[in-house]
Amino acid sequence: MDFTWWIVDIFLALLVVYILYVIYIEITRKYCFRKINRRLRKSQPEMIVILDNQFRVVKVHNYDSNVSPYLKEELLNSNLWDVLSSDFATKVYKGYQNAINKGSLATINYKSEECNAVFELRFFPLQATYVTCFVKKIMKQN
Repeated sequence: MDFTWWIVDIFLALLVVYILYVIYIEITRKYCFRKINRRLRKSQPEMIVILDNQFRVVKVHNYDSNVSPYLKEELLNSNLWDVLSSDFATKVYKGYQNAINKGSLATINYKSEECNAVFELRFFPLQATYVTCFVKKIMKQN
């Protein structure tokens, strides 16, 4: 009779360990999921702009009015030389040209006085005629 209780005690102890293990795994999964979700939200660009070989805006995705002082409709089908200030347009054009010439990612940073922030612009060529620009706010100025 004692032997049977001993086996039951071991079985119950193993069951408790298994339950604690399952709880630990579930908590870890939820924590990791939340952590990954936060990282994804932080890494998403505020705006994605597709430019053609004439330096015109073909498409605007994830438009954020906090990033651009222009309306989405003002940007679409407009040449950036006509819309942006000359110093900003020059910087954007250099990143645009670097992406086309290298055929790979080109990055520039720009401090915007209008938005009181620093932005990172990443240019990536889609084809020989299109470049995608990912706009990400990297720092808010005080």
